[in-house]
Amino acid sequence: AIGFYPDATDKFDKYDSEKMFASNENYPQLFTQSDETQLAICGLGTIDDMKRIPVGLKIQKPGIHNLEFTNIRYFDHDFDVYLYDAFTGEKTNVRNQSTYEFYSDECNSISRFEVIITKSSTGIENSIHEMNIYASGSNLIINASRSELSIIRVFDVTGKLIHSQQVQINSGLNAIPFENTKGIYLVNVSSNTSNTTKKIIIK
Repeated sequence: AIGFYPDATDKFDKYDSEKMFASNENYPQLFTQSDETQLAICGLGTIDDMKRIPVGLKIQKPGIHNLEFTNIRYFDHDFDVYLYDAFTGEKTNVRNQSTYEFYSDECNSISRFEVIITKSSTGIENSIHEMNIYASGSNLIINASRSELSIIRVFDVTGKLIHSQQVQINSGLNAIPFENTKGIYLVNVSSNTSNTTKKIIIK
């Protein structure tokens, strides 16, 4: 659960509740995180124009799963709410589609999903800038249209996070060292204002 309170902070405080994981392996388990503490209830302060909230996922049984967003109709209608899947690159407006179906192998990761809350007049589409990502030799090449401090995450075809680092992405071409075996990978580059996922092939 995610809630907003005027005097709450982004740190662990009285509005947060630690996650207690269930033993039933048939259900996906979600959590947020604050100060390295995994949370079942995440209390946050007020939103200005945009808020990005990483949502962790623990899966014990591979397969197709569903996420359902409840009580979204009570949330401030001046804001749009999106679910971003870093593995597929898909963005879902949960006001229009309250259930999201996805596949996952066994995992325990804080980087699979993000809840993105943005003012309706701003729109998440306006926050995403053009970016091209591909592999060349032992580098990831990122061609960006603007400069931003970003987090790069690389996933294998099972959805497992195999690489993560924070880098300064500059406008134009950026070469990021990345050595791995041949195969297909998904590369996610995210910042405070944008989120891009591309498939790359290392031959």
